[in-house]
Amino acid sequence: MQKVLVAPLVIVAALCLMAPATASAQMGSGGAAEVFSWFRWDFSLSASYVAHRNGASLSLSAPGQPTGSVAQLQQQFDLRGIALEGTAQLRGRGPLGIRLGGNYTYYASQPSLETVQVEGSSALSRTWDARPQGGGADGALTYDVNPALATVLGLRYENFQANFISPSSGFGAAVGLLDTATVTINSWAPYVGLVYGRVVGGPGINVHLGILGTPWVLGSIDYLETVESLLSIGGVAVSGIPASNEFVQGYFVEAFANCSVVSIWGMHLGAFAKYQTTRAACNANVGERSYFPQRPVIDVFGNRLPPGIPSVIYKFDFHKQNWSVGGQVGVVF
Repeated sequence: MQKVLVAPLVIVAALCLMAPATASAQMGSGGAAEVFSWFRWDFSLSASYVAHRNGASLSLSAPGQPTGSVAQLQQQFDLRGIALEGTAQLRGRGPLGIRLGGNYTYYASQPSLETVQVEGSSALSRTWDARPQGGGADGALTYDVNPALATVLGLRYENFQANFISPSSGFGAAVGLLDTATVTINSWAPYVGLVYGRVVGGPGINVHLGILGTPWVLGSIDYLETVESLLSIGGVAVSGIPASNEFVQGYFVEAFANCSVVSIWGMHLGAFAKYQTTRAACNANVGERSYFPQRPVIDVFGNRLPPGIPSVIYKFDFHKQNWSVGGQVGVVF
């Protein structure tokens, strides 16, 4: 699957290297910036197929605990879905441009493999039905360094969450009918980037290559898993693993290839391929979400987590990556 999705990037890259430079570049679902003679808006809509094997994974690790305690927990599942995106660009006489966009991804349900490493014992595993969803918003300033090269400075917000239901076992019980798990990631990524544009076939097809990224991502992570048959944390039997915290560690990278043609009445049609990856990490003290009389922690079934969850700090790591291929249509006013 990944080889098929990589092919559009390779083809577009080859076309760009063979074609002459152009004075236009367009920032769209995968693109850059365009110098307009006068102020005008460019609105576009795009749809794409999103996929990656083991595209989402999260892990909690705290080795060195008493025997029988959870030393590591991992959830991992594929990503498959359809992404919809809308963008609006404003360009003027000069080299500056503004781009605003929003997106939502409809993911298909996927099996998720959960692996739990118990201190001093063998690993436990089970599968869930993972039901992810995601969306976000993006704002950027573009600056044309020369007719073929544009720089980008932007801010990206992303929300990703997944509900895990119908586990194959209960870690000690035949079936964990009451077990549940949820994860929510909210991230903000201030990024920079470069976009290179060429024209293929005279006045024909505008082709663009670009890369965006940042070594710094901030936001929050929240994970809650309930286990009716109990697990051990810090040597104490508990009915769940609650972990949440803010993070300032991580990175975001996006690489894309985009081609478009202008049709009548100011409309333009295009196709693109894109790769995105996001990683976030933090330390989470599971004892901070123990039961407190003033603010009890209650799971989705109304069950209170037991009081006195030990203060154990887990290393929380989240990684998401996916390929996208799709098309777009737009109009210029």
